[in-house]
Amino acid sequence: MGSVIKCGSGTDNIDHDACTKRGIIVAHTPDDPTEPTSDHIITLLFTAVRQTARQDRLIRRGIWSAQEALPLGQFTGADLGLIGFGRIGKAITRKLSGFAMNIRVFDPYLDEGTIKSLGCTKVELNELLKVSQYVLTVCPLNNETRGIVGEEELQLMRRDAVLVNGARAGIVNEEALKKTLREGRIRAAAFDVLENHPLKSDDEYLTFENMNFTPHLGGYHHDYPDAIYTSCVEVIIEMSKMHLPKWIANKGVVPKWEMKAI
Repeated sequence: MGSVIKCGSGTDNIDHDACTKRGIIVAHTPDDPTEPTSDHIITLLFTAVRQTARQDRLIRRGIWSAQEALPLGQFTGADLGLIGFGRIGKAITRKLSGFAMNIRVFDPYLDEGTIKSLGCTKVELNELLKVSQYVLTVCPLNNETRGIVGEEELQLMRRDAVLVNGARAGIVNEEALKKTLREGRIRAAAFDVLENHPLKSDDEYLTFENMNFTPHLGGYHHDYPDAIYTSCVEVIIEMSKMHLPKWIANKGVVPKWEMKAI
């Protein structure tokens, strides 16, 4: 039959062109990680801004002082920028609605009306970076988004900015980020995804008190992996009946079973 099924949303580690040429469907289950990933990205943002992880580290070292790591900002009425506005970006917007944030979105594939209908403002990337105190990358990794936040983009950001990447490693140029943190040009960052992991003990990242990490667990939840594997099995069953799956990553592919009929 010919298919590749990825549990979850990201399929950037699969050669779409090679699969498409061979009539191989690249299927995935992008609905599964939406809620836990959006929860986790918000958690990373709150952890970085409220400095909860840093305060925990200080307390374990015997330092009980709010002044050592005061919050970096507040959320009510803050300027939030979303790079990408798919399922996860929309879920984040819904969940943060009570904070009355000014939310700006960079997503060239969505029209202004759609974004406005969800209470957000469509802007170009440079404007988003210049204005937003909190910047979240919530786009897929592909040829267009790889390195989309590089040294030039980081230089545009506010001095009090907090950058969160809970999407894919490679979206942010990490060497440029290290330089930015080293020079103190943004306030903090929090990442669930890194290009090189696990971190070695001498990695410069570990010298930054204003850098927060989690080990790529954004899509996990209390019922993982049973729920996500169940979705994959459902996709397999449907394709065994020569039915197209609900979500196809390599759009335009002609399945092998249709190729044989041509």
